[in-house]
Amino acid sequence: MKKSLKNRGADAEKVNEWKSVTNGSKEAVRTSDSMMAVYYAASLLSDDGIPKSMINDNSGSNRWTPADWDIGCDHFGMCEFLRMKDGSYSFYSAEEGWHGNDAVKENQSYGITSVMYSIGLASRLSGQYVFPNDPDTNCLYINNTLTRGELALQMVRFYDSFEPNAVYASIDDIAAVNPIDDAAIKDAAPVPSTKEKGYSSEWKGAYSHKYSEPGKDGGLTILGASTNYQESEFAALSDLGFNYLSLRIGCTSLAYPDYGNDRSTVNQNIIDDIDRAIGWGLKYGIHIEISFNGFMDDDLKGYGYQYSDNIYTPDCLASTQQYQAKEALITAFAKRYANVPNDYLSFELSCENSAETHSYGISSLSSDEMADAFISIANSVWEVSPDRCVLISTCDKPDDANMAYWEKIAKAGINLDYHCYEPRSFVAPREQNHVDPDQMIWPGFVDENGTTWTMDDVYETYMKPYQDLADEAGVDFKVGESGMFLEGYDLFEESPRVEKYVEAWASDFADCMKKTHTSYVIGDLIDGGNLPLLSILPPVEDEKSTYIKDAQYTLKTYKMDDYTASYYINEELAGKR
Repeated sequence: MKKSLKNRGADAEKVNEWKSVTNGSKEAVRTSDSMMAVYYAASLLSDDGIPKSMINDNSGSNRWTPADWDIGCDHFGMCEFLRMKDGSYSFYSAEEGWHGNDAVKENQSYGITSVMYSIGLASRLSGQYVFPNDPDTNCLYINNTLTRGELALQMVRFYDSFEPNAVYASIDDIAAVNPIDDAAIKDAAPVPSTKEKGYSSEWKGAYSHKYSEPGKDGGLTILGASTNYQESEFAALSDLGFNYLSLRIGCTSLAYPDYGNDRSTVNQNIIDDIDRAIGWGLKYGIHIEISFNGFMDDDLKGYGYQYSDNIYTPDCLASTQQYQAKEALITAFAKRYANVPNDYLSFELSCENSAETHSYGISSLSSDEMADAFISIANSVWEVSPDRCVLISTCDKPDDANMAYWEKIAKAGINLDYHCYEPRSFVAPREQNHVDPDQMIWPGFVDENGTTWTMDDVYETYMKPYQDLADEAGVDFKVGESGMFLEGYDLFEESPRVEKYVEAWASDFADCMKKTHTSYVIGDLIDGGNLPLLSILPPVEDEKSTYIKDAQYTLKTYKMDDYTASYYINEELAGKR
């Protein structure tokens, strides 16, 4: 409790006030007290008395919903205590703020629902939920009985689930300090050594999508138990034998939550969280790649939703001004972490950049101009840290039309990174290359064209052309993303993935990467769609995008200095990959 309150800068007077509210009896409290305390804690601990839940609304997710809560106004006199003293009720609407409207709403019936779902959050410090949860139903439930001490702990967790008030800093401000101290660098756990401006051949990693992109309501996506990084996730990643983690950062997300037209400032709280992630990388022997996705003003341009499946403006549609703003941002990060050794940190300038500028029918920049924009960013990074590893990834299939572009990128000293989801009908079956569940076997997979695939075939067809180009240009190559995320899961009545076939694929992939001395990243770190390493709940059959038939999960517990966290882990699969 002391740690949580210290981290969050609690106002002692307000803390004492909500403590007095929760003293319902000498030893035990009523069920209704539990709910009332949550509301009063929310209103008293907010600077303006308005309960805030800035993450994406959970109401459509069926995940950690308060299943046995009747949100009608008669339940436990809810219409009485869900109001301020003057009879009004106010709550914060992330969606309204995202669209530039007044984010504070008054006296609307769905405000009650917003409070109920905000309780479905976890402490940002410990990752523990406010109320007990039932893994069989994916639901929180209200305690039938609980002690005053248990209630106090719930209130601390609830308080710590609140987003900290946003503090904004200029790009120059974040460039002006080096938050990673010399002691952390000196005491860092060993990692594979890298070449000058290059890769190691011994990286084995995962990726994290926290802060990767805001939803259409402007909130951040929950992965694991919270929107922010948890130290226990890094401890578990290292424990499983992984030494590389890509932090997919959406440039727009750095403006969260007070999105405005001026994107010359970023949320200092998010920057601080990235600082902690790099510190944990040093502590646990994990190389951190910061992947800068999209541009600072993606949501203002509207190109993402119009031309692609997410909010990012496609690189070829971005203007020179957008590239200049991105260059200033990445250069600021380069200065902030200039003292972090190259073995522990690299920068990805774009995730899944495409040379095919014609694919949208329009483009702001030609292929040559787009390459020049990225080369300019790389040179700005090298002016700060001459040996910093810089890379760009793509999922373009290698062909003559693409290779001229990637040759220019590579000859500038930028490392290449290929995201290999091939053969497509096996790793991401869609309607156009649909296969039946009984065809989803490995080894021996036969695609829709009658071709039988081995991992050597995959390497020779899709990866080796980029490896050869990198060798010719004198830069490095890795496979920065791969896996079986089952993009077409809704085409199947049940998940087609079976443990023995998934294990066989992962084992063949890892063996091929080792044989060719290629570093690789495979799968989400936690609770993603691409076979996550860690889950707060074991996948259930209804979740076809993550469920693997016959898989066994182990509940592993990690004790941190200030909290204890547990994850379900498919140890057999983790070992194979």
